[in-house]
Amino acid sequence: MDHSGSGFASNWSTEGLGIHDTLDSLVLALYLLSVLSVGLWAMLSSSRGTVTDFFLAGRNLAWWLIGFSLFSSNIGSGHLIGLAAIGASSGVAVGAFEWNAVFLLCSLGWIFVPVYIKAEVVTVSEYFKKRFGTYRIQIIFSVVYLFLYIFNRIALEVCSYAVFMRMLWGLDIYLIILVLLTVAGLYTITGGLVAVVYTGVLHAFIMLLGSVLLMCYAFNKVGGYEGLLRKYFQAIPRTISKGNWTAKPQCYLPRPDAFHIIQDPVTGDLPWPGLFFGLPILSTYYWCTDQMFFQRCLAGKNLSHVKGGCLLCGYVKLLSMFSMVMPGMISRILYPDKVACVVPSECQKYCGMETGCSPIAYPLLVIELLPSGLRGLMLSTFCASFISSLTSICHSASALFTLNIYTVMRPVATETELMVTGR
Repeated sequence: MDHSGSGFASNWSTEGLGIHDTLDSLVLALYLLSVLSVGLWAMLSSSRGTVTDFFLAGRNLAWWLIGFSLFSSNIGSGHLIGLAAIGASSGVAVGAFEWNAVFLLCSLGWIFVPVYIKAEVVTVSEYFKKRFGTYRIQIIFSVVYLFLYIFNRIALEVCSYAVFMRMLWGLDIYLIILVLLTVAGLYTITGGLVAVVYTGVLHAFIMLLGSVLLMCYAFNKVGGYEGLLRKYFQAIPRTISKGNWTAKPQCYLPRPDAFHIIQDPVTGDLPWPGLFFGLPILSTYYWCTDQMFFQRCLAGKNLSHVKGGCLLCGYVKLLSMFSMVMPGMISRILYPDKVACVVPSECQKYCGMETGCSPIAYPLLVIELLPSGLRGLMLSTFCASFISSLTSICHSASALFTLNIYTVMRPVATETELMVTGR
């Protein structure tokens, strides 16, 4: 992933398509200052003297804080790029992943959280220990979660965001990550969950504003929803052969069921048996047992606020079909030779990968459609998705290690020692 991503980014920037605009830079700088200010304000205005304060925000979060924080923790930079990319190549079916979350969020608020609260736990692994009566399952689950956080989520977020920023600005990926980690670390390490949640709310507003603005520009360019319905099936690249080789029609023609969420059980990109029977199982693990979401719900003032936060996040998730998936489909309509390329040499020329260029669907809209200033807002949107996901992952990983592993290693650890370890 890292190797192909670096090549992808390098080729894009060498083509001269990156953004180098003073106004965009000022907007991005203003965003970073705003995030740092909100994070430090939350840190200074809240109590962080105990483990409960640090990891559960004193159990005093209102429903709107929980809802927007759940959303910002879920939407990462890979989320924005991935949904648009799959939408460009396969159609609206991937939006079912987002709409499916609504039902699981209700399960989280009405079924799972009441059980967790009654068990008086802070982490999922701690609940398993109480439920099955052994420390081994607590340690095993904590180690598995930490492994997934570090080698799956953190690696994916860092890679996808660094590639996107280098595509747009041509900046060194290590410099980008270092700056953002410094900004996020200043308030996350010291402020705990309170700082993560309040900055997450700011990130959620920025992500919603940026994605909705880009959606409006994209739909206006393509002629509205009717234009999308009519033109998507005409989005075919001009170059489909090279020499004696010609691509198969199914490789470059849009799928005939592109606007169907319920797809064929054999030939569909998202077959309906998987949608109805497989996806809910994966989503139950993700939404109802993942420490990131579980922790925010436990930090609510009471169960009513937890349920309200889950409902708010569910309503906001409904927008993803229109603000992320369909813009990817519009990108294919506007730039079929790039987004829908099938000839390996052509794909290599446009995005540095021979297997296809659908991942550039969303960044291409940002570069081509948005005026100066709004591009900076979209850069801030990607920064928000990256920082919110990364801080949530890191804080949850810290809770898992400190409360489930370190306490086993050091049963006599004091409150102060646990706080230092968590930070």
